Amino acid sequence: MDQLIIKSKSKTKARNKINMHQRLPSHDFSDYILSMNKNNNICCPLKAKNNVKSKFYIANTKMALPKLEDIKGSVSRKSVSSSKLIAFNQNVSLMTSKNNSKQNLPSISLPKLNKNNSIVIERKKRKSMSYFKSNSLKITPSKNKRLYLDTNMIKEYHGTSMAGTDDFGQTKINQDSYLILTKLNNFINYNVFAVFDGHGLQGHLVSQFLVKYFTGFFKNNPQLTKCKDELQVFNLFLCNDYKILRDAVKNCEEELMKEENIDSKYSGSTLCMVIQIYKKIICMNVGDSRAILSVSEILRDDIKHLSEDHKPILKHEQERIKKCGGYIEKCIYEDGIADGPFRVWNSPTLEAPGLALSRSIGDTDAINLGVISEPDFILKSMKKDMNFIVIASDGIWEFLDNKKVGEIVKNFYLNGTAKEAAEEIVKKSREIWEENGQEIDDITAIIIFL
Repeated sequence: MDQLIIKSKSKTKARNKINMHQRLPSHDFSDYILSMNKNNNICCPLKAKNNVKSKFYIANTKMALPKLEDIKGSVSRKSVSSSKLIAFNQNVSLMTSKNNSKQNLPSISLPKLNKNNSIVIERKKRKSMSYFKSNSLKITPSKNKRLYLDTNMIKEYHGTSMAGTDDFGQTKINQDSYLILTKLNNFINYNVFAVFDGHGLQGHLVSQFLVKYFTGFFKNNPQLTKCKDELQVFNLFLCNDYKILRDAVKNCEEELMKEENIDSKYSGSTLCMVIQIYKKIICMNVGDSRAILSVSEILRDDIKHLSEDHKPILKHEQERIKKCGGYIEKCIYEDGIADGPFRVWNSPTLEAPGLALSRSIGDTDAINLGVISEPDFILKSMKKDMNFIVIASDGIWEFLDNKKVGEIVKNFYLNGTAKEAAEEIVKKSREIWEENGQEIDDITAIIIFL
């Protein structure tokens, strides 16, 4: 086929004023294709048999191309004397237009298939899928292949705590405690950070007991110590809706009630724990201590909740407490004015226990009133746009909201250290407490740079 016929579907004349019924030589035909496909990379033989049936359309132009078997035939032959190849490129208009009579077309070698060359991968939706490999490709599966990053996902961290003062300005016993455990089981990405805010007459003893208990749990629990890598630990935590962690909190409270030196009837503690394991973040929370996460988004930074404050005013918490016979009301002072946060009481006369939170570890006198120690969990995947995590007791959150805390820490995240950020957060909180002229609560914060 030395010449090809071009027929236009449009009744209007082409802009290039080419007679669409004109018989053109092959090189003119190539230029025509070039003008219509400047951005394409085409390489196809223009030589074909007399009887051509396969056709394709470019814009409004119908052209004839060789059948598929003709192309296969030209590839399988050792030499093709009459085939013309025309190559188009984005940068070069017409790169080659040569006669390949002296050159052989490249040969295509296919892998030899036999019984030993197949791999079957099972999936849920499909029974099996077969993939083939060549003899030169060797796949050596490793049983203990590490599926996580070997570098530490946490850049820096620091925790600090400051005792509060009473109405007379005297420094109180600090009832807050915090826990930092890093590289557990000698795994790089297995770290635990927790804040415990004690309350009641012996709240400091309760929070200290929780530090001791969970230190032993993470370091000595046989189920955790038997894990060979972080991924196994992570799967163990997630198994059966965090059963191992829920059981740990339940067992901790039972051991606390057995402790002779601690009266947990009117004393208890919150728990806000962040576990960084594998490439995940698990936050376990009981009470009103809080954890937040800073994430970079388009044109701004956003603060995500890692925990929910368990306050009696929350609808789902309120329903449970009322079903158990508890009452929710603010403190009523001598002048008859109700003030302060909503609390849990055992009667309309507001006698006891007066808890300002709906979940706690300890406070056994309030268990019958619907105050439980059941933790909530939030799971996050670690990503590059995550900046830092803040875990703090309610001494921080009383006067500083999430946004303000995020702004303070961000300055040190960009130009500073986690230690400086933690100290600045505690300092700012203390100053605001003093400005309000009230007794100052204990203040604790852990800053984690990701």
